[in-house]
Amino acid sequence: MIDKNVRILIVEDTMADAALLQRQLQKVFPDPEIRVSDSLLNTRYTVKTFIPDLVFTDFDLVGFTGEDVITNIRDLFPTIPIFIVSGTLTREDAELNSVLKHANGFFFKRNMNELHKRIEPVILEAMNDLEEEQRRLNKQRQDREKLEKVHSIIKEASKYNFTEEADKLSDYYKKIFSQLNNTIETIIK
Repeated sequence: MIDKNVRILIVEDTMADAALLQRQLQKVFPDPEIRVSDSLLNTRYTVKTFIPDLVFTDFDLVGFTGEDVITNIRDLFPTIPIFIVSGTLTREDAELNSVLKHANGFFFKRNMNELHKRIEPVILEAMNDLEEEQRRLNKQRQDREKLEKVHSIIKEASKYNFTEEADKLSDYYKKIFSQLNNTIETIIK
């Protein structure tokens, strides 16, 4: 069991299948918050307002496909892991479509009572990949803030009045270079 609070969107037009999938996901997560959608318009609205951590979609839906779901979600949130759960695709179709449309994985509906065992490792991998991406982006943001601080220090130094006494000027630049050195050291580490 993955001990993490998650928000899950299930896109499924057969409510019995949605209920079965929901039960399987509750075996993977202790207390997931789950929403179900059965139309493309509702899916898009739910993704915008609910902002799920994971999406599970059937492939063959009434009036739209899993490809449509993936495309619409990726337009809004490119990094949300999306998984296809289908009973109609062959392995070749599923591999082709999930690769082409950037799904994070696919599962067959047969033997639904054991689905949680198949999806847990794939979910863990997708969530770990997402966490690594978040850490990388946070590091980039921190480095950017440090560089902005360096820019601010240099900008402030350029405003200094050079007609003042040499001792004050020397002390001022020692202070500036010390701040720059400290900031640059944290960027390099």
